[in-house]
Amino acid sequence: EHVRLSLGVTRVFGGVAEVFQSFDCPERVDDLKCHHVNIAIDHILASGANAPWFPGVVIDKQLYWDGGFASNTAFSHVIPQLSATEFKDRRVVIFAIDLWGAYDRLPSTFEEVCWRIKQIQYSSRVQHDVKHGKHFLESARLHETRLVDIVRVCYRCDPSEIPYADGLFSRTEIDRRIADGYAAVLSVFEQEQLPWQKRKNRNDNEVKIHSF
Repeated sequence: EHVRLSLGVTRVFGGVAEVFQSFDCPERVDDLKCHHVNIAIDHILASGANAPWFPGVVIDKQLYWDGGFASNTAFSHVIPQLSATEFKDRRVVIFAIDLWGAYDRLPSTFEEVCWRIKQIQYSSRVQHDVKHGKHFLESARLHETRLVDIVRVCYRCDPSEIPYADGLFSRTEIDRRIADGYAAVLSVFEQEQLPWQKRKNRNDNEVKIHSF
């Protein structure tokens, strides 16, 4: 009963981010329009309509694409909900998966330059959203009632990846990405002490950001 599903989409007309949510929510959170709906297949398909590889989805006479075109993380609408959500435990751990933020080789061709530009653009949004979330929590003084840790996990690009790898959807490629993502998250939990458990001062209410 406490599971909440939020699906980010980009409304093509206007190029703005919107959210379909399975629970009661304000019509707007900051500048983000939120829709309380009975989640259906169209909402799920719209949230993953990564143009030009997949077609957009029309919902209520509006065309929608993947929410990542406008925002790659959910901080702008998930974090404000914390003040209205009841928790038995005051500790809140938020995971932000950055699919674009880690790369370790210089581009050497025109295609690789275009690919790197896309990586930088999307990664910078994740960084901005993480900082925005931290700022909101502190300005709203939610950190005084919640012990909040934000864990940012970066996807590590495979050396064999080609430019425009975001358009590869073969079974082999999908399986490789699943395995890489699992390994990245597992590396966080295999530490002797989880990063959000390292706070020595019980009165330390600062919002912490951990990057991996």
